Amino acid sequence: MPILRPRLAGRHRTPQRVAVFGPRTSAPRRWALAGLVLAVVLAAYANSFRGAFVFDDRPAIVENATIQPGTTPADWLRPPAASTVAGRPVLNVSFALNRAVGSGGTAGFHAVNLLIHLAAGALLFGVVRRTLRRVGAPDADLPAATIAGLWLLHPLQTESVTYLVQRAESLAGLLYLAGAYAFIRSLDSARQLWPAATVACAALGMATKETSVTFPVLMLLYDRGFAAASWTELWRRRRGVHLALAATWVVLAALMLGTHGRSGSAGFGTGMSVIGYAGTQIYAVAHYLQLALFPHPLVFDYGDTLHPFNLALAGSAIACATLVAAIGVVAIFRPAAGFAGLAFLMLLAPTSSVVPIASQTIAEHRMYLPLAAAIAALVLVVHRVIGARAAPAWIAAGLALAATTSARNRDYRSELALWTDTAAKRPENPRAHDWLGLAALQAGRIDVALVELHRAVVAAPGNARFHNNLGSALATAGRLSEATREFEAAFAADPQSAEARHNLGKIETNTAVTLLQAGRPAEALPHLRRAVDLEPDNPVAQENLARALAAMRR
Repeated sequence: MPILRPRLAGRHRTPQRVAVFGPRTSAPRRWALAGLVLAVVLAAYANSFRGAFVFDDRPAIVENATIQPGTTPADWLRPPAASTVAGRPVLNVSFALNRAVGSGGTAGFHAVNLLIHLAAGALLFGVVRRTLRRVGAPDADLPAATIAGLWLLHPLQTESVTYLVQRAESLAGLLYLAGAYAFIRSLDSARQLWPAATVACAALGMATKETSVTFPVLMLLYDRGFAAASWTELWRRRRGVHLALAATWVVLAALMLGTHGRSGSAGFGTGMSVIGYAGTQIYAVAHYLQLALFPHPLVFDYGDTLHPFNLALAGSAIACATLVAAIGVVAIFRPAAGFAGLAFLMLLAPTSSVVPIASQTIAEHRMYLPLAAAIAALVLVVHRVIGARAAPAWIAAGLALAATTSARNRDYRSELALWTDTAAKRPENPRAHDWLGLAALQAGRIDVALVELHRAVVAAPGNARFHNNLGSALATAGRLSEATREFEAAFAADPQSAEARHNLGKIETNTAVTLLQAGRPAEALPHLRRAVDLEPDNPVAQENLARALAAMRR
């Protein structure tokens, strides 16, 4: 017997109602339930407001020239390239509004991120509740509230809520759920408001994050699974809205063309192996499901490397293949029952399939919406088996998730704390050591900075950024000869690196100035000539070269 039985449009029959979810919930009880969930969510995220700007927050928010005071709405719609907001004007506008009404600190950004998350949870409740009503559940409130509450409290969501720049994920998720809710309302209403709202949310979602690409297809599958008795009926009754939804892909295509594959970090032109990336995603999906059930350890940055082909990957492949096959079989014979599984796969497909995202091969924020599908499947199966008697277990699970979320939010209190946690959990990730070294250097902990930056260089020799950062730390420590070697290595790895050129030029200039002050202009001359060669537009290098030549009466 299927978990869900659709109410088929066009057939005059009443679905069989089975008292699986317990007695119908009264309105006061619904509001009390909502208030309880809200209070626990606020308690779980209360400590997130002290979080710092970290990692990609800086280029996308702090250093984003298009959202600074004095900019105009026209500027907001042109987000800078090579950042998280590139090709995502709706996301950039949201940050601009935050900046316009706030002080520029993190608290206002965190408040809006949490409001977006809460609104998404309310919409998820509405989507699940109306879907369960369509399949004849006598009380849809309790399971819908359970699903929305667990989803809101799950610590896997912290990367999409507490990491400020990942508003990209949560805002796109909010628009996805708003569009889904509007579409479900349109199935039973003759008002044109709901179809128009569905298409508007889809278009805004496309301009927020590329993962919205699946929305038109998922709504088509929802229509077939829960409303239309056949594809013919679906096309006859609602082809207009589905064609309008498909047309929103034009918005996405235009924005993606403008970013040129997100500046080479995504797509088939990144240089990353498609097969290797696909293999890594098999491991990633299995890992995401494990974190959905047991959210530990949570990792901020998994790095940009591919997962090796080994026994762990083979086991993940078998598990994923079994899951996909099971979802496919159920979806074919029971479209409504298989919808949660299809939604999970489709929501992950843009980031976890064969299209490489070279900047980060595994990322927890990609589970923001897919987690809802996974939790919905689990809750509905448990309710099917034991009904409302599972309520105490769900309450205990929710409180445990809230405590874990609160603990995870503490890791975002500073870049030093976040990268310390990340490097400890992913010691093989050189980027984690590099960023931990920079955070330690900024905090004045030069000893920690030198150790971590050296680890990054050892793990990824030939990386210009890592060599350059280690050179900067060595220069700060006064170890100029060692710093010069690192800057030379950075320059050899990337002769186009402006930072490596500047640091080498600075070292050469400082060395020359010391020699000039010691009355040795002839020895200073080659250092100054190299400084000018490295940075021909640097007036300081030009001036010092002139001083040396003058001292030599040349």
